[in-house]
Amino acid sequence: MLSFYGLALLALNGNSLNVPKVDPGPLRWFQHVCLSEGDNKLDEVRDKLKTPMECYNECSKMTACKFFTFRELNSHTVCELLTRCNNEGQCSDDQKCKSGPNDC
Repeated sequence: MLSFYGLALLALNGNSLNVPKVDPGPLRWFQHVCLSEGDNKLDEVRDKLKTPMECYNECSKMTACKFFTFRELNSHTVCELLTRCNNEGQCSDDQKCKSGPNDC
């Protein structure tokens, strides 16, 4: 196991540790939704993506996309691709919502 000093030396030398990523999915996603406010929305995809995982995958394709919010109401869906998640909101009872980072 590396000490703090050893990790600092790795960082200074430009080396990195290969830390496995967590599989994307509901266990990694938030209990709240990330709100699109101001200039944090990169794109919005309506009624094309049908699941939070599809929305996550769309976000993962864009370097600037750091978070996503997926909402489903009746038969309509919205996937918002966001640069940040500064403000949090709650889903209404009749909406299905998920948000999360693209860096699982």
